[in-house]
Order: sequence, then structure tokens, then C-alpha cells
Amino acid sequence: MRERQMQLRVFSKGSLIAQLHKRPRSQEMVQHPTQFSKVSPTGSLRKTEQPLGHQVTPPSVEIRNLAEYDQLFSQEATTR
Repeated sequence: MRERQMQLRVFSKGSLIAQLHKRPRSQEMVQHPTQFSKVSPTGSLRKTEQPLGHQVTPPSVEIRNLAEYDQLFSQEATTR
């Protein structure tokens, strides 16, 4: 890395790979101009064509009186 005239230059194997302007304030975030060039803006992510989930209707279940189960188990207990 080299710093000159408020610019920071980053080299790799003798080749310049990045050049950024320094900020006058300390601890200020500096992003590379093309850092997010391949990232879609958040607004486009909200316009998805596919649903996020599907609503499935539950199966129909027969409703029985609990006395039927009592009768069923008492009959099995007496057959043993």
C-alpha cells in the first residue's frame, strides 16, 4: 500500500489493484466504487415471481365420540 496526496493505492505483485480517496475524518467507512456492482438493489428483491410459501389445506378428519375409543380398548383388554 502506498499513500500519496489523500489517495491510498493498493498493489499486488507490482500491479495497482485498487485506488481509493482518503476521507478527511477518522473512522469513516470507505467503499470501493465497484464493491456492490454485482449485487441487486433491495427493491428488485421484493418483486419476486415465485411465492415464498404455499398454503396447504388440511385433510378432513372424522370426529368421533371418545366413548368409542373407551369401548374399543375395553374390548381388547377383555380378549387377552
